[in-house]
Amino acid sequence: MTSNEYQLFQNIPNPFSDHTIIRYALPRDEKVTLVIHDLTGRQILTREANGTTGINEITIRNRDLGVAGVYYYTLYTPNASFTHKMSFTND
Repeated sequence: MTSNEYQLFQNIPNPFSDHTIIRYALPRDEKVTLVIHDLTGRQILTREANGTTGINEITIRNRDLGVAGVYYYTLYTPNASFTHKMSFTND
C-alpha cells in the first residue's frame, strides 16, 4: 500500500458472533462514515469517525446489529467509498 491509497479491509473475524473489527487505511487525516445495511438495503448502523493517516479500525458488536445474517458495510470518505460483505452468526 502506498501512502496515497484508500483501502477497506475485510472484517476480522468473519463470520462473527460477539464482535468484529473493520480496518481501513487513509492517505491523510479525514472524517469517514461507516454505514451497515442488511440484504434488503435497510440501513442498520452508521458510525462517524475522525480517521488518521494510515490504518484505522472500527469495532462492531453483536448488539449493534441485533439479528444474525449477511450485511454490507460501506466506508465513505470525502474522496472515495468502498463496500464489503460480512456475516453475523449470533452464536
